[in-house]
Amino acid sequence: MSGQDDCGGKVCAPDTHTCTDTTEHSLFACEACDHDADCQVNQYCVQMSFSNPSPGVVGNFCLWSKAAPLGPNGTCGSGSNPYSAERTVDSVDGENDVVVCSLDSTTCPGLKAYQTSPSGCVDASASSNAACGAEGFNDGLCRQDAATWKCTIPCDTSDDCKTGKTCTAEDICSF
Repeated sequence: MSGQDDCGGKVCAPDTHTCTDTTEHSLFACEACDHDADCQVNQYCVQMSFSNPSPGVVGNFCLWSKAAPLGPNGTCGSGSNPYSAERTVDSVDGENDVVVCSLDSTTCPGLKAYQTSPSGCVDASASSNAACGAEGFNDGLCRQDAATWKCTIPCDTSDDCKTGKTCTAEDICSF
């Protein structure tokens, strides 16, 4: 049995007390994770759900603690874009009732695809939209930017978009 100090900078899985291959605190916001210690300091590994077209679990991802001084610094929304939704959740390692800043109108896979041109994103059809986010969810949209088809994300306000981007009249984040 190992403890965190016995893992040489790698994450110790709290449920099995074994060392993982992941360097402690090496993952950033919206990266897939297995344990809280995978994520940067002041982030938690939490289960992300999404409800479009129907409720389901997307996976586990690192998200900022609302109180993080180098992240949201006490507020979710303006200034912590696109992590605009305040949520109280339990972390995957059992930290109860942690307040995190989460995505409101997309998922982490949708955000990761934003402004990329994956194969399959060739028009504004539902099949092209599927190339822009988590499988089985309507969390990314394929839209034309000049002569190039790219992924964007749905939005309700500009707080749902990355800093410097706006929510357009079509309710998508600008390129």
